Amino acid sequence: KTITTVPAGRPRRRRLDKNKTEPVREEVDEDDQYINNILQELRVELDVKRREEERLQREIADVLTECASGSTGGEQSRAFGMAVSRLNNAMLVVEADAKQLASSLRTISRLADNISGKVSALDVAKTRVVECLQLAGDMHDLGVCSEEVDKCINNEDYEQAAQHIHRFLTLDRAVFQFSSAADKEAGQSVSHSYEILTNATSRLKEILERKLEAAVDSEDVATMQRFVKLFPLINEHDSGLVRFGKYLSRQITKIGEDNLKIMGAGGLDDKRIEVLYADTLFLFFE
Repeated sequence: KTITTVPAGRPRRRRLDKNKTEPVREEVDEDDQYINNILQELRVELDVKRREEERLQREIADVLTECASGSTGGEQSRAFGMAVSRLNNAMLVVEADAKQLASSLRTISRLADNISGKVSALDVAKTRVVECLQLAGDMHDLGVCSEEVDKCINNEDYEQAAQHIHRFLTLDRAVFQFSSAADKEAGQSVSHSYEILTNATSRLKEILERKLEAAVDSEDVATMQRFVKLFPLINEHDSGLVRFGKYLSRQITKIGEDNLKIMGAGGLDDKRIEVLYADTLFLFFE
């Protein structure tokens, strides 16, 4: 159905005024004119929409008729069906590939876990090999030090003897805990070397202390410097410093007494007699 006309609406009653009849009629005419203009615009717009609706209905009817009756419609249906079939096949392929990918990822994950476990085992084995090599090296050094230390002490090669004892003192404690159950001969060798080096340490310490005290008494600076440097190698830092400190104390006392004697004698320069005390302190601290 189409709408050809739009009703003009209910006519408005004219308001009558006894005193002002004409002005009221003019207002009523203006309102009617305004409403008529609006209705006219609405009729025009409605007519445009009606024609557009009719055009769309004709186009839809033509398309439906063509698809239902002609060969083109069948071809389009077949093409659409083939496209849907291809899409379905593609989705099946994608699903199969996704399942294969998931299976491959699970396999890779298991292989990665297996490799990680083997790497961890290799790391543990490497650590143990390094520890064994270090233990073997320490045992070799222990044997060499025990063989050479007494010879160096007897030849008064105290520097080399101190080096052997220093190497002995810095060895890993695991060397001295070597189980004799594995190899009795090796265990006895380690114990024998340990005993030799322990005795050599005590012996060298006594010799160094005696030599350093003799050098301090004779004020032999070169000898003192030689033996003071050896005490840290045998972990006797304080022993060497105490004896060297005695020498320094004697020297400071001697210098102070000499400066006091000079001050008591009036100094060496008569021009500086007024600052003699300051000169004495300066020489003392210098």
